[in-house]
Amino acid sequence: MEARLDPEEEYVVMPLSILERILRYAMVVCQEHCPAGRDPATCPYLVNLTRQVGLSPPPCINDYGEYRLRRLGL
Repeated sequence: MEARLDPEEEYVVMPLSILERILRYAMVVCQEHCPAGRDPATCPYLVNLTRQVGLSPPPCINDYGEYRLRRLGL
């Protein structure tokens, strides 16, 4: 599942090195608190951003596979 940006949201411009540091920190939090303490709506963003920056994705991707859009048969 690809996380899409909302054009109505505000955006931040920052150096790539700072984004990498924030992502590395988020990955540590992810490893320590997932799955019980996670925010599932944030996970696809974390996966996409780590890939775009060239970092390894969270370990859950190796354990459980990619995020996919789940369709409910209602």
